Amino acid sequence: MSTLFVFSVFLLLSVATLCVGYDYFMLAETWPKSYCNYQSQTGGRLCYGTVPKHFTIHGLWPEEWTRQIHNCNATNTLNQTHIQPVRRQLTAFWPNLNGNDFSFWKFEWDKHGTCSENSFAQLPYFQLALNIKGRINLLKMLSQDQIVPDNRKSYNTTSVIDAIRKGTNHAPQLDCYVQRTNNVTILAEVRLCLDVNGTSYINCPNPSGSCATTDLYWPKP
Repeated sequence: MSTLFVFSVFLLLSVATLCVGYDYFMLAETWPKSYCNYQSQTGGRLCYGTVPKHFTIHGLWPEEWTRQIHNCNATNTLNQTHIQPVRRQLTAFWPNLNGNDFSFWKFEWDKHGTCSENSFAQLPYFQLALNIKGRINLLKMLSQDQIVPDNRKSYNTTSVIDAIRKGTNHAPQLDCYVQRTNNVTILAEVRLCLDVNGTSYINCPNPSGSCATTDLYWPKP
């Protein structure tokens, strides 16, 4: 086997690694009160400061239908100067609830953003996340179906999915955890799925996600 052949194979594999494709975007929005409660329950880093009373961005994730993709280009790490034009908006809508904001953004870019870097460079990627976030007010959308944060009232999982479906015409994906003190299911995140350009909503896979029970609770901030 010639050296040239081995080098050619290595080059092709390297290019394939850098040119990772994806099938759709998933925007994950966190309910801060649930996140902070979960950190306390699991012994994680506690939240500090005023807990936001609106959904905040967890991440914008390029996804494939058949597998998860991440860390697609270790050489393209996030540069602070690249996202400076939207830093104020990121601080408001994509905060790190228990740590340094930039460290959070860098983690999300390095793990997820690099998988769509051929379509969205660093600044456009974060602008796209903010744009998607700005299109839909999940609090308002859910309240239109009388679904509001309440520490005593539970909601049917399907009704939560349907309330969001009314606003986007497509199914979201929910994420939950079990609260140990009373063994109830807590809504932690709502995830919206969009096409590869981030312009049109599509149905998310597995709408109930980890919210496997019939009912869930949505804690009041």
